[in-house]
Amino acid sequence: MDTEEAILKWKKIQDSWHPNMTTEEIVEYSEKEIALDQEWKQSLFEKYNLQDVSIKLKERAYALAYQYGHSSGYGEIENYFQDFSSLLKE
Repeated sequence: MDTEEAILKWKKIQDSWHPNMTTEEIVEYSEKEIALDQEWKQSLFEKYNLQDVSIKLKERAYALAYQYGHSSGYGEIENYFQDFSSLLKE
């Protein structure tokens, strides 16, 4: 698949997700969503007192919590993260 085909394929996917939004609106929406997710993740790191834990370990714990809990929402991600964060402190 060449670059042009990949762009057209991606555009079709975007249109199916947000049929009434322009590409610029989709990008803006995605950037805001990413920023909010990052802010929420940082709040978890602070809430569970992980300031002294390396970012690499915190990110791994979050990724694992996300993997197990994302289908049930943020609350379930936090439940898993709480469990995993206790392992990082000991």
